[in-house]
Amino acid sequence: MVAGHPLTLTFVLFFIVPLVIRLIVSFWNFNEYQIIPAFTFKRLRGNIRRLRLVHRSLHDLQDLLVHA
Repeated sequence: MVAGHPLTLTFVLFFIVPLVIRLIVSFWNFNEYQIIPAFTFKRLRGNIRRLRLVHRSLHDLQDLLVHA
């Protein structure tokens, strides 16, 4: 059981941590010169709507391909 811990640590360090950082930064504002931390629930709702739209589109595409 001890042999699995280095693999878990590596997974967390190189996959989970960058994924969380990317998620946090996706809510920030930016302009030509800087990135501005700006988490708001309005942005969160917008991102969730976009994800739902992408999911719906992929589901519709799958239906088209299966029934074609």
